[in-house]
Amino acid sequence: MDERSIVVQISALVHDIGKLVQRAKGEKSPEDAYLQPSIKGQLSHWHVLYTDYFVKNHLPLPVEVKHKRDDIALISSIHHNAHEDMLEQMCVAVGDRLASGMDRLKTDTTEDFRTARLNSILEEVALTKETPSRENLTKRMKLLPFQPLKDVFFAVDQKENEDKKDDEFVQEYKELYENFLQELKEMPSDLPYKHYLPWLLRIMERYLWCVPSSSYKALPDISLYDHSVVTASVAQALWMYHRENKAIKLSYDSLEEEKFILFGGDLSGIQKYIFGISQSGTTGAVRIFRARSFYLQALTKSIILYICKKVGLSLLCQIMDAGGKFILLLPKIKKVLDLMDSLRKEVDEFFVSKFKGELGLCLAYMNISGKDLLLGNFENTLDEFNFLLDKSKKNKFRSFLSLNGSIIHKGYSKIKDFEICSICEKEPGELKEENRYLCKTCWNQINVIGRKIPKAEYIVFSNSGIDLFRDIKLHIHTAKDGKIETHIKNAQLILGVGDKKEFGNIWLAGYMPTIKEDELKDKELLKKVEQEYEDRNLTDVVGEAKTFGIIAHKALTYNEQLEKNLGRALLCVLKADVDNLGLIFSIGLKNRLSVSRFASLSRMLNSFFSGYLVNKIRENLKYQDTYVVFAGGDDLFLIGPWHQTIDLAVEISEEFKEFCANNNDFSISCGLYLIKPHYPIRRAAPKAEEMLEKAKSKIDNDMVLKKNNVCIFEQVLGWNELKNQIKIGKILEQKAIDDESPIKKAFLYRLLQYTKDAIKFEYKNNIDTNSKEFIRYGLYVSHFLYDISRNIMKIKDGKIVNRDEVTFLTNLLNIENEAKNFAQNIVGIQYALCATRE
Repeated sequence: MDERSIVVQISALVHDIGKLVQRAKGEKSPEDAYLQPSIKGQLSHWHVLYTDYFVKNHLPLPVEVKHKRDDIALISSIHHNAHEDMLEQMCVAVGDRLASGMDRLKTDTTEDFRTARLNSILEEVALTKETPSRENLTKRMKLLPFQPLKDVFFAVDQKENEDKKDDEFVQEYKELYENFLQELKEMPSDLPYKHYLPWLLRIMERYLWCVPSSSYKALPDISLYDHSVVTASVAQALWMYHRENKAIKLSYDSLEEEKFILFGGDLSGIQKYIFGISQSGTTGAVRIFRARSFYLQALTKSIILYICKKVGLSLLCQIMDAGGKFILLLPKIKKVLDLMDSLRKEVDEFFVSKFKGELGLCLAYMNISGKDLLLGNFENTLDEFNFLLDKSKKNKFRSFLSLNGSIIHKGYSKIKDFEICSICEKEPGELKEENRYLCKTCWNQINVIGRKIPKAEYIVFSNSGIDLFRDIKLHIHTAKDGKIETHIKNAQLILGVGDKKEFGNIWLAGYMPTIKEDELKDKELLKKVEQEYEDRNLTDVVGEAKTFGIIAHKALTYNEQLEKNLGRALLCVLKADVDNLGLIFSIGLKNRLSVSRFASLSRMLNSFFSGYLVNKIRENLKYQDTYVVFAGGDDLFLIGPWHQTIDLAVEISEEFKEFCANNNDFSISCGLYLIKPHYPIRRAAPKAEEMLEKAKSKIDNDMVLKKNNVCIFEQVLGWNELKNQIKIGKILEQKAIDDESPIKKAFLYRLLQYTKDAIKFEYKNNIDTNSKEFIRYGLYVSHFLYDISRNIMKIKDGKIVNRDEVTFLTNLLNIENEAKNFAQNIVGIQYALCATRE
């Protein structure tokens, strides 16, 4: 990458940094008519003077352009007064105008630039209601450095800011800016641009994610970080386009010409690939699920890096990369067009050879103009692009099949010389591990990725390690691997995990419960640990990953009165995702949709699952025994003690709603599947997925598809209904262990049968409705009420003495919709039975 391109990119990234400095009342350069435009004879846009001073005095630079500081200061600061014959200046200026035109919703209202706080983008989404007006948008982001914590990145009501004094608003900006400067000072002075850029982006995201890019006659819902990155993305593409097309002059009015390419890919077959392991390959199943999930994340990143390397772009071209889907903004130049033609063939050949067609990457691209990116147009642009992606899915591997036919030969010749891989059953098992044979890919996923991800400090994309796409390889760096600096020379990209303060940033959605020393003081748990690690010294198991047997044991509850543990040692497998996510991205913001809002929405949702949620599980004592298989994009796969995981599911639903500014157009559906600790996860994962699909496929009484549900014990409930069933279950649990209560476990088992009869009566299930069997099922009400009167009701002197218990039980019947509602009680009853088993 040439130094002039680097100068343009850095200048575009920091062009509006002066807005942060100005709001913090930092230092600025003297007024300058050369940098500042004049409006009605008065100099304006004072933030450019703060940008100029910041670049000249505070901005660290990569080694390639350290001698270009004055150029960068000028180009970044003159974007409101750029000279049309200076291409570098115009790329940033037009990039800024395009980005502003993409983003800013004009209003007649102007908020003070120091007191305005960023609107929550999540509050603006509207699927089932009218787009909210500015007056109805009440949620604001706090002005704090980003952390995946509720007190930091959950929106708060704007009323929290109403009583603040002006100097308090300024002080918040001062603290933010001072911390921003401090992190910039900690950047090494000898970084090459390939490592400088992700490092700078990490710092900018951390401090600018919450800063409004504008509040002057505009809705303040675009962060300074998102505006800056989009400006740099456009400027990079414009620079490369006009470098190749020198005869075409860049001007503010050149919006009609197609200078850009919107390019993207979408992985197809993700779930099938992640969970597709053989029946004999169940050992280490969770590890391989986690490894495959991350491997796909790394694989898509490697394809993006390959494209950038081939055409000389930086990662600023990336608009989104989440959930197996990525979108890039590229310049429409010969090098890119040639790559578009060849890349499809390379990708198809790679995926067919590597995954035998089970997993594929569908690619699409379209030529676009600056006008196509503007507010009001981008919604249609994205719709057209998604249509092309869907069309590509229907023609998966077309380039490969047209050249090679429909039979895959490559890679099978070795199978005759080796055993078949015990995990994937597709590749030759060249490596022996215990009593099974593994192919290289599965061996790496289990023994390298799966083992190292929970302890990862850095993710390195380099020329050595595990094969990804083409010549790009993956290295997962842990504390045992020594200093990360040894990878700087050969690495194309280094990402620090979580809150690391070096290089770029990635949130790894994985958490593995480990044995803590204090837990071994529990005698019952100590016995379980001794059983699970019978060949190990107990002093050596501290810090080891908990087995599923140990995790399931944590579901037991110690009863002081009985002096023993009660309950079943079961696991709960949780699968969940966001409802209607495709619609949210495509039509949720309607004519407000822009590149920045699209990127911000994707980033915020991913941060909730891979950042906040994983941190919650890690730090909350109640949920620390939960195994995070994967969490990111909008997808969630957890395994934990059964009743803790059910409680966690409810909390996730409630907190996601709160995170989304209580916007009813955001919801989560979830599948919960209870298993014994030695039940194969390979079989449990698809079962949980089935429960999730049922939760998302419920048809209400008006024959309308209704999501925002949870499916457990084959029953689809709304979240409030689940909370009610948990409440019922806990009451029945307490009654069953209370010596004075007539509600015993024997009654609970009969009650369970009545609910099963109600289910058969309500849903028929291919039963002849005229048969005696069906009629018997319909007697569940009379059987239930007779049982209460005979075995539960206590009568003394002609009066019911345990009326509360009788009323509680009879209230389980709902006469208006009795069979369906009574059937739901199977959840609460099963809950009580699982909790009381001795």
